Amino acid sequence: MEKFEGARTAKENIVGEVNDGWRIANVILSFERGSGALESYDQYKREFDLALQISKQLENTNGPLSDDPYWRQRLMRAWSEIEILRMIGYNIAT
Repeated sequence: MEKFEGARTAKENIVGEVNDGWRIANVILSFERGSGALESYDQYKREFDLALQISKQLENTNGPLSDDPYWRQRLMRAWSEIEILRMIGYNIAT
């Protein structure tokens, strides 16, 4: 971690309170990262819902792909990873 002692700047360049830069940087980065994760979640969730709908319509020799154990496991893994992304986004944003 870098620590700057005795750093000086013009008053108009100060963001927030003096000596509060670390907290401000963390808040800004957390918001940026959190909103990115949540935006990605929305996109991935829409794509997952579409893939799930298609898997219910497509059939192999045993019926719909959504009933096939191999595809069910792949779908569940994708769903889990998407939900983990959502939780990470909420954790970062709060």
